Amino acid sequence: MKRIVIALTLGALPATALAQDLACLTCDHIVPYYRGHGGFIGTVAQDADEVTFVASCGSVTITGEATIQGDTASQLFNRGNGLLCDRDDGTFEIAGLEDGGWFWINDTWSSAVGNLISVDVLDNETVEITDPGDSVSISEGMGAAFLKHTASGRIGILPTILPVPEADLEPVNVCDYTGAGTTASPYRRETSNCALGDGGTVLRVLGPEDVYRAERSPIAPGGQVRRPVASGSSVDVEFDLWGNGTGHFTSAETGDARLGHAGGTPLTATFTGSYTAGGVDADTTVDAPGGASEGAAGLSIATADSVATLTITPNDDYCSEDNDYSVTVTIIADATAPDQVTPTIVELNPPTNDRAATHNITVVCP
Repeated sequence: MKRIVIALTLGALPATALAQDLACLTCDHIVPYYRGHGGFIGTVAQDADEVTFVASCGSVTITGEATIQGDTASQLFNRGNGLLCDRDDGTFEIAGLEDGGWFWINDTWSSAVGNLISVDVLDNETVEITDPGDSVSISEGMGAAFLKHTASGRIGILPTILPVPEADLEPVNVCDYTGAGTTASPYRRETSNCALGDGGTVLRVLGPEDVYRAERSPIAPGGQVRRPVASGSSVDVEFDLWGNGTGHFTSAETGDARLGHAGGTPLTATFTGSYTAGGVDADTTVDAPGGASEGAAGLSIATADSVATLTITPNDDYCSEDNDYSVTVTIIADATAPDQVTPTIVELNPPTNDRAATHNITVVCP
């Protein structure tokens, strides 16, 4: 560490001039209350090769590098390393940390911890800590206050820069469709005064039909479907391709303007599938109906009108008194007409195919 003692001849300089000369232009965080024994710890920023600091106390400024172990940096404040500050004007600035770092201050009988503060919020409005009376002393720092209960010696650090709610933003009008069409074509595409999306798509996955409600419930990625038990029984899961909601409209001036939008029709696509099962098979193709090994895992897939149906049947090799193997099924949708909407559907691994989206579910034993 490097110790800099400001000569007495500089005492006539304005305080603001001194602060400008000693400012750490690259520092991104501060210790909001710097006095006494303590230290800080934080995560090293991804683009930082080192974590440096500038500590000022009265007329003395010390610069140095924090100790780094793995992706964590830390530094103690004590008399032995010259970083103990016994004045109320101490400042401690740090360069090279991610948000989330914290610091601690030790007192005679206890210790207190607080968050390191990003320099980006130092100009934010602060709040005044409620004064409980003479029983607790309050010392203001830069964005935090140090509290001490006189009778017990207990201490605490409270932020004075508090989180503020995000500003209410006007909702973005994304491109889709309107109902202001004609009798023959009641829906019209919305192509102006709206935001175009990123060309991304999602697979809608609907689980087996509920016999009581006569409807299918959506299955999130990684969701589970139970394999049936009774011989000759089966359950179906349906997959189809839709826009991801960031905004698109049909490229054709005529036709269904709801293409790819909720409430409309799915995007044109074909589907392939594979499965991985613990202890039985790995990365095996899901067979189409009539395939050479159809039903090897009790799985088959059929496509009609841009909807893929995964059929799951009982299989003793996976689910029985002796076997309990779950199967992870991955379905891949290929957009067969990526330019049918604007913006064009984005491929996941161009230019080899028009793969648009993938989704996996887990088939578990009953």
